[in-house]
Amino acid sequence: MQPAANEFSSHCDRPRYRSMAHAITCNWDQLQSTKLNPKGLAAIRDGSQKPTETELLRLALALGISEQELESLPLLDEETTNAAR
Repeated sequence: MQPAANEFSSHCDRPRYRSMAHAITCNWDQLQSTKLNPKGLAAIRDGSQKPTETELLRLALALGISEQELESLPLLDEETTNAAR
């Protein structure tokens, strides 16, 4: 049985994460149990630091997305940045 067209398309039409900040914010608790440094994660989330190659790889693995997909995201998005204020 297949899902209704509009039920499926609404989920696929928008990206899973708007930015790296959004991905980190949505998965903060899960990311605390990885080898990623919480201070480094917070700096990436806040836009004050760009992730290193190692951080990108570990973050992508922890989030279950490809490194290329993660790299294609902007560091910040307006909605996540405004919510953090």
